[in-house]
Amino acid sequence: MGSGEWYYSRYQNAVNSDLTFDENEQWVDNAEKLIADPSKNGFVKTKFHWSEDPKKDQQWYIQQCRELSDKRKINQELDLIFVGTSNCIFDDDLLSSFKSQKPIDLLRCPYETNLVIYERDLNPNDYYLIGVDTARSLSGAYNSVEVFSFAHFNQIAEFNYRIGSFNKYGEIIDAIFRWLYQQVGDNIILAIENNTIGLAPIEHLLEIEDINYRDHIYLEENKKESKKEWGVSTTGISKDHMIGCLTEIIKDEPLVIKSQGLINQLSAIERTRGGSISSDTFSDLFMAACFCAYVRKMKALEIMPLINLGKEKVMQNQFDNFNNFIKVNTNADEKRANPYIYVEDEIEQLIRTNDALQDTENEYYSPFI
Repeated sequence: MGSGEWYYSRYQNAVNSDLTFDENEQWVDNAEKLIADPSKNGFVKTKFHWSEDPKKDQQWYIQQCRELSDKRKINQELDLIFVGTSNCIFDDDLLSSFKSQKPIDLLRCPYETNLVIYERDLNPNDYYLIGVDTARSLSGAYNSVEVFSFAHFNQIAEFNYRIGSFNKYGEIIDAIFRWLYQQVGDNIILAIENNTIGLAPIEHLLEIEDINYRDHIYLEENKKESKKEWGVSTTGISKDHMIGCLTEIIKDEPLVIKSQGLINQLSAIERTRGGSISSDTFSDLFMAACFCAYVRKMKALEIMPLINLGKEKVMQNQFDNFNNFIKVNTNADEKRANPYIYVEDEIEQLIRTNDALQDTENEYYSPFI
């Protein structure tokens, strides 16, 4: 392992300074606990740009650029921009266009973990995607969660810890779901990888009684066995498709990505000589984001009309169509009346639908009350 890879690994596993310092550059109350997190290495990430050094000016910068004479080296050594590795699937122009943002809040999750939040005041008419990547142990990859909006694919929140227990991870996913549910109601889709270890948190969620996770976990068709399965299946072909879905979005709108950790991983995703896509470091956040992009693509025809019209408008349209249907089939002219319609039952259903519409002033009721 070279010195560059060693440094990158240390940086990736350090605590983000945005979490330990407030806007006045003062330690936050729980900074020591964040640094002592056993899943981190005890270091705090920080940057020192050349422009902050009083001995360096624009002339110095120009001279350094001439000596380096390589855009990638200039980005990395002088401008502190995380550019790609030599075989990175994303070009330097795209990587340079990413702009990380400071988190605006933290959600306390079970087992002394935190969800990092980048956006508040969520739109209850939008839908939201929770991408879940599952890791095996405390010493390897991370258990990662990414939250994105459906309509514009803005990054909302991020979770990245080593857990070591699938049941504990299931409890954490449940806590994140409940936090999101309080803001947007039922408009949530869970994109969980359903590999061997990924099935454990899925099974945990399906056993929860006060939330019907069957309405929220993405259900994918298994064409080989002609059946549907919970979660997102990753194969050599489907993985490339998922990465393509994310690439299509971020090439058009790179500013939807807000986490520096995710930007770092994007810079290390490479295509090998054999054609497969991999990373020499971590790719957990990247894959969680890919799951979100993939499910968004697969559900677009179903979800986008609901977002564009609004759920209440869709319900009203359904009510109007049903109302017209009843009127046609209860015509006074017996020759036109439909003998296969039980009028009394249909009218009763119409009344119930109308009453439901009247009760949707608060459109997204909570099942937890």
